[in-house]
Amino acid sequence: MPSIRALVVDDSPAMRAEVVAALRAIDGCSCVEAGDGAEGLRILGTEAFDIVVTDLNMPLLGGLALVQFIRNRPATRELPVVVVTSESAEEDRRRLAAAGANAYIIKPVDAGTLRARVREILGLS
Repeated sequence: MPSIRALVVDDSPAMRAEVVAALRAIDGCSCVEAGDGAEGLRILGTEAFDIVVTDLNMPLLGGLALVQFIRNRPATRELPVVVVTSESAEEDRRRLAAAGANAYIIKPVDAGTLRARVREILGLS
């Protein structure tokens, strides 16, 4: 199984722990955590990842802006991004899709659903 590096960005430590636990159940997956989008961007500037899982609503820099920064930067333009959020409005989905998010998962997060989407996006069986 290949090694997978995931960046998990969420301002809630409990939510980050839940997402990290779900992802670490994928063989070969290691996670780095960021407490907001600004910290996530700093980490993306120094480390390589296979996927980003981010919250939408965060202080300093939210998930939508993070997706936009990722898509506008040549080094990360193709980096898959999954947004995990309590927001279920169709407008949020449209804005995130237009920004380039690969998937949108509503909280509370079902670990199996999250793993299935990540595996699908990364082309893992």
